[in-house]
Amino acid sequence: MSFRIGFSVPGENLPSVPEASIVWGGDGAYLWAVEDGRAQRVPVTIVGRTEGNVLVRADIQEGDWIVEEGVHKVRQGAPVQMPDQTRNIARSQEAADRAAGGARP
Repeated sequence: MSFRIGFSVPGENLPSVPEASIVWGGDGAYLWAVEDGRAQRVPVTIVGRTEGNVLVRADIQEGDWIVEEGVHKVRQGAPVQMPDQTRNIARSQEAADRAAGGARP
């Protein structure tokens, strides 16, 4: 005899960002968010990694703009040209799962 059990456990909804957007400094990891056309340093805590993306705890929301390329050239408060150097890539893990073709086990 065999059977299958399924259950759903509510979890934390974390932003997923590309690994390339994470910068390491003397005080830990951070990324550059774009607010009002200017770069803002946002500290992050890496929670997990999934296929080129990183799950983070950070003060960013789904739909926020972050810098993905040229992150080492960016400085606090510097103007950021959009959209050529940024992409709207901060998204929930659920959206990342959908983009990857389904939920992970």
